Amino acid sequence: MTETLEKLCKEGLALENSLRESEAIVHEMASRNPLLDLAKVTGSHVAPDCAVATIPRDLHSPQFLSAWLSEISKLLGPNLGVIISNRKGRTVESYYKGWDSSLFRMQSDLVTKFIRKAILSDEVICSIKAILHTKEVAINPTDNDERNEAFSKPDKLFAVSLNRLSKLIGTPLCGKSFELPNSAGFATLLFDASNQFEEGSRILLDGAKENNGSVLPALMKELDAWFLLKRCRWGMRWTKAFEWMCMHPKALLIPVGIIACALAMPIPYYPRRDCTFEPELRHYVASPVAGRISSCDVVPGDRVSQGQLLARLDEEQMRRDLATAEAELEGAIKKNNAAIASKSSGEAGMARVEITRAQTKIESLQEQMKRMEVRANSPGIVVQGDWKKSIGMPVTLGQNLFEIAELDSMVAEVQLQAYDLCEVKVGDQVAVRADCSGNQSFRGEISRIEPRAIVIDNEAVFIADVVIRDPELRLRPGMRASAQIEAGWRSAAWMLFSRPYRWLINQWVW
Repeated sequence: MTETLEKLCKEGLALENSLRESEAIVHEMASRNPLLDLAKVTGSHVAPDCAVATIPRDLHSPQFLSAWLSEISKLLGPNLGVIISNRKGRTVESYYKGWDSSLFRMQSDLVTKFIRKAILSDEVICSIKAILHTKEVAINPTDNDERNEAFSKPDKLFAVSLNRLSKLIGTPLCGKSFELPNSAGFATLLFDASNQFEEGSRILLDGAKENNGSVLPALMKELDAWFLLKRCRWGMRWTKAFEWMCMHPKALLIPVGIIACALAMPIPYYPRRDCTFEPELRHYVASPVAGRISSCDVVPGDRVSQGQLLARLDEEQMRRDLATAEAELEGAIKKNNAAIASKSSGEAGMARVEITRAQTKIESLQEQMKRMEVRANSPGIVVQGDWKKSIGMPVTLGQNLFEIAELDSMVAEVQLQAYDLCEVKVGDQVAVRADCSGNQSFRGEISRIEPRAIVIDNEAVFIADVVIRDPELRLRPGMRASAQIEAGWRSAAWMLFSRPYRWLINQWVW
């Protein structure tokens, strides 16, 4: 903190020195110019024989621009404005006298284009009305850039943006930009050229030259000093504050102690993480045999009891296979009887083997036909398995057909980051809020944290299971929610600087 204050003090002193230099330049110009007295800064009276009367102007006054424009209006007429911008052409301050300033604010884009062109040019930029007014030529002006520029280039510099502003204001406009070297900015003067076009242009061009007897350079030095002071006020405040703290070191003990106590104050830590709801216990019903779906009696969302019929498989193919096996058994028996009658022991042995194979096949088919009905193995709600839209779909042995679960007990799978493993532990209380709950939240505690990370949305996360009781069945599998974990207490300093510290470590250390 001390180093920061010292740095601010140095910057403030440098800005203050620059301001003093600007004020010294203003006083020097005032002493050398008979038209500009030191009264412009000090507020004293002006000699009666001066060509331009002056009024007191305080650089710290909020009415400085108004008083400054009143002085310039004695040179350029009652209708004029000053636009102060930075080196990029962005307007910082503006003030208009004799015009409706709202018109210029609404046309800020045109004003910005004009300022940028004026900064790049050393000439007086005019609207086409001002040029036609002085040249007295009968030309119908258009917005064509090439024609207007070709027409105005020999004598005066023309800007389309200023011409459009002139049409909106209703009077011909001229302007010129002056650099403010000490404050690193530009001041653009804009005046009404309907009456004194040539005189105003000459004053602006003479004002860009030094030591020519014009009052305008001194006024620009004064405006430069004001703008520098305006930009340096924050630094001067810090400088004064630092000087006061250096003079009263004991007075720092109280605020430093308050800040230290505030940073050490414990605050409850409630990290928020995304989570997904899944049933706590799920039962899967698989296909007992290979076949085709013949009928389905349930759809997802139906509550079923244990042993309830869910679907039935087609038996037609098995009946054909059973009839074929019975015919093979009958033929094998006849073959065995014929071999016994002919006393052929070899043929009798082969016939007995065929009889055994046919009987085994028949028993297997009969057993499979008893399992053509798919029944629920536990009570609950059918979560997955809509086979009513897929009648006749072939299924394989062991294929998952239905998922049954009790939805009154759900698990919120909270997605933890790697750094959360140091702050979150099993047993922490969790409040989960979903869209269906409104202002209410479901509460539970972390029962376990998966030891292995999984990838979700290209990010490795660790799943923490939180059991949620929902007797009203408002939660559904796959529903996303936000979980707020009660991870104990942390200091205010840790809450403020833990994330920036981790970011700096990742960026600069690793």
